[in-house]
Parts: sequence; C-alpha cells; structure tokens
Amino acid sequence: MTRKERKRRALLLKFRPRVPNIYAVKGFTPNGCGPAGWLSWFVPDSFPWLGSFTVACDYHDFLYYIGGDEAARQHADLELGRMMTWLVRRRSWLTRWRMARIARVYYGAVRTCGKKRFNYRTGL
Repeated sequence: MTRKERKRRALLLKFRPRVPNIYAVKGFTPNGCGPAGWLSWFVPDSFPWLGSFTVACDYHDFLYYIGGDEAARQHADLELGRMMTWLVRRRSWLTRWRMARIARVYYGAVRTCGKKRFNYRTGL
C-alpha cells in the first residue's frame, strides 16, 4: 500500500470508523471524482490550495459498486454530500465557501448524471 493510499484510508477511517477498508475489496477500483478514463481531467479530485474530495468520491464509488435499489442510490448520494460537507468544514473560512460551491456542484452532478453508473440489483 502506497503512502497516498494509507493517507486516504486513514482519513476515511477518521471520518467514519465503521467503514470497511474499501481499497482491499476484490474487483473494486475507485476512480475518485468524475468519470474514469480520458474524461477524468474534466472533474478533478483535488484543488490546489483548497483541498481534496478523493476520499468522499472513493467511498461514493464503493457504495455505487455495492449497488441496490433507488433508495440505496439516494443513500449513497447523501453520504457523498455529507462527507464532502465534513471535508469542507475542516477548511479555513477563506477557502470554505469555494469548496462548498464545488461540493454542491459535484452533488448535483451525481444526482443528475449518476443513474447510469449505479449497480441496480433486483430481488433484494
């Protein structure tokens, strides 16, 4: 495990101690915020001098990987919003308003465009 992965895991566990080690789940590969592939540059995970939403986005990816019904998707999106809010509150007042605006945009984009990426399962 690299230093960067250890730091992400430590921050995730600090936020929510009952969260499993999502980076050790077989078959799951988080891609951070935004789409995977060549479009990943369009939605950055971190912002210089402001902060990073990588941990929140990785956990959101994990909840989308687990899947479920529409209620599970809504719960995953609310967890993303809650975790981003927590990360924003850790910042200074000067950068807090910028990060809060970015968090709202990310949350809105996930609610609007994330339906195709959610792992819907029937018979739960």
